[in-house]
Amino acid sequence: MKQVSRSNTAAAANGPPFSVIEKFVDKREKEKKTWPGLGPFPILLLCVMLASLIVYQFFGARAAEQKIYATLSDLADQETRTVQSNLNGQFSTLEALSAEFMSQTNFELSDITARMRAIVLVSDFTKISVAGQDGKAYDNDGEVVDCKNRQYFKEAMLGKRAIERLDASQVKEGHTRFIIAVPIKKGSSVKGAVIGVYNEKMFDNVISATSFQGQGVSALVTSDGTILTKNQNSVLNGFDNLFNVLTTEALDRKFSTEVMQERLKNGEEFFVHYKTSFGRHYVVSKPLGINNWSICYAVPDSAFLNERRADFIGNLLLGSAILVCSLLLFFLILNKQNKIEKLHKRQVEQYSRDGLTGLLNERGFEIWANEILRRSDRPYYIVCYDVNNFAVYNNLMGLDGGNDVLKTLASVSLSSKQDKEICARLYADEFVCLLTADSIDGLFQKIYQVNSRFRDKADGHNHILISYGVFEITDKAMPVRQMVDCAKTAKKAVKGNYNQFIGIYTEEMKLLKTEERQLIFRMEDALENGEFYAVYQPKFGAKTRSVVSCEALVRWRYDGRVITPDKFIGLFEENGFILKLDIYMFELVCKTLREFIRGGIAPVPVAVNFSQIHIYEPDFPERLMEIITRYQIPPSYIEIEFTETAMSSDVALSVQTIQQLKRRGFTVAMDDFGSGYSSLTLLRSLPVDVVKLDRGFLAGNETDERGKCVIRSVIKLSKQLKFETVAEGVETKEQMELCIGYGCDIMQGYYFSKPLPEEEFKALLKNKTENKK
Repeated sequence: MKQVSRSNTAAAANGPPFSVIEKFVDKREKEKKTWPGLGPFPILLLCVMLASLIVYQFFGARAAEQKIYATLSDLADQETRTVQSNLNGQFSTLEALSAEFMSQTNFELSDITARMRAIVLVSDFTKISVAGQDGKAYDNDGEVVDCKNRQYFKEAMLGKRAIERLDASQVKEGHTRFIIAVPIKKGSSVKGAVIGVYNEKMFDNVISATSFQGQGVSALVTSDGTILTKNQNSVLNGFDNLFNVLTTEALDRKFSTEVMQERLKNGEEFFVHYKTSFGRHYVVSKPLGINNWSICYAVPDSAFLNERRADFIGNLLLGSAILVCSLLLFFLILNKQNKIEKLHKRQVEQYSRDGLTGLLNERGFEIWANEILRRSDRPYYIVCYDVNNFAVYNNLMGLDGGNDVLKTLASVSLSSKQDKEICARLYADEFVCLLTADSIDGLFQKIYQVNSRFRDKADGHNHILISYGVFEITDKAMPVRQMVDCAKTAKKAVKGNYNQFIGIYTEEMKLLKTEERQLIFRMEDALENGEFYAVYQPKFGAKTRSVVSCEALVRWRYDGRVITPDKFIGLFEENGFILKLDIYMFELVCKTLREFIRGGIAPVPVAVNFSQIHIYEPDFPERLMEIITRYQIPPSYIEIEFTETAMSSDVALSVQTIQQLKRRGFTVAMDDFGSGYSSLTLLRSLPVDVVKLDRGFLAGNETDERGKCVIRSVIKLSKQLKFETVAEGVETKEQMELCIGYGCDIMQGYYFSKPLPEEEFKALLKNKTENKK
């Protein structure tokens, strides 16, 4: 779309030749009424029409060149944005590492080296170093390099981001390297620098895109024309400098090598065509905005051969039509121009489409969204959505089945969109749409419609949950990528929530997004360092008022503070880390039980919470058995808890998993009963042993007759179905007496005890054991 706009602008600036033809036609029609015979008029008509054709050819050539420029300019812009994004990502990695080093007061050199080595393993860096103010850099291999005289170090010490290319002669290993550096700051003072090293292939993954059936090539060059990196199939292969190609002899006469050198040096854009032994080529240069480097994009003239052939045929038809009827000629020219525009548009479309679904890809979405927002005054929203636990479905249904789900969702999205709306697949199961609506309620109706159509077409998988994030566009100048990130943040806020699956972005989410990134960055190290630990909340028998069991609850000791699970469980379920954390906590509980038994303390059954994702793991029961066998814990001491929502996501699979656990001797509990919409159905279908009433049952209901009636009925029904009942959230004497009066078996809540650290819980059980003696 952007190219079409530019070509139209160029045509308008040059003055379309059609006005000449139209004026002549009008004159010819008038003269028909006054001339009794042909006379010299046919010759005059032919001369004028031929002149018009020549004028059209001239302006047509200029328009064609403008089209080529527009296409190359867009592709160069895209390459520039890609390189900038890549570099910003690498700078951000080093800046995060810099901030981490400054936030720790007791970091030893070995800790710093280990941290850098860990980053190298998961990044594109070949080496990472940390340098002090004296310029001595310690890398992840323990080597020390003096970099105080290097330009990148000097710029970093001035508080700037820096990047530098070192030739093979400047590097000990004898290979070209790219060095990027960021300052280590404490307040406004620069204490040193974090330095990342790339090999000479640093930009290969971003300077490798080709177009025009592989004929288009790109290169990264310095201000003096030195070629830093280029495509493998580039016509620049064998040249170290751009101006070894753009010589005075090779350039067309209207271009000058000196002018091109000056523009490149000043960081200005230029567009030229030149000749080589391979034929005529076009090249456009765009400033990168970093180190005064530029992106050059080149395409051979042969890439536009089809368009040129089409122009030749069009001109031939045009000449014949001029001799017959000037009006027909006008429409033929217009039609031909439309075809060229469509061909050009198709080329850009092919470059910006997702191969699986046929939707736009991320790059295409950004281009078209910018164009739509620039041209339209209508209110727009970014809607980002994905399939909850898609990896699980992909494993269950296989790759083809997972692809079918994605194609169905894409088809529904495409069929539901209106004019001036676009849809795209970003990656994996994540989709995004640019939608227009007069109000947020109108937008919700569109989302409900997509969700309903998907469930109708999901072919037996209508239990699949889709989460949506909405960002209202109030500033159309905001980068589209940033808008999409905001919609993703809103989506995360409702991820896995069956009751509310549409989230709307708010300003408060900015802080949440920052905190989430910190938690994700830290989670693996936290697990390895034992920062996750268990607290135990006792459960009391209704008849004995003594401890009969407990529930293990996870906590995270993070930078001197304790983080509760509501801050990270949802986040870990989204990225899959919950699988590791759940097993870690289960093993921690088994270890604690073994210590109790070894110390002569009579343990009580411990309830351990598990994510719904485990229901989809075929070897889940066997993994638990392996752990309790290793610690010699009888399965009767373990109670496996799944939430009601988890079990309702796939009832048939939940039944199968519960039966396997019970056959191995585990007790299975349904947690948070009453929080979902299908509670009574689940009571009938699921073979659980324990039903834990959601704390919402008791909140405020101890004085409400209707609330009391509900509690009494649920407990009575559970007992008739032979379930043991546990009341959560018992916080007052009135609530306790209510539960006892209605026949509840076990009670848990702050009225009896808060969650206790392991040592306090151990003392509680020890006293109980001694009292029995």
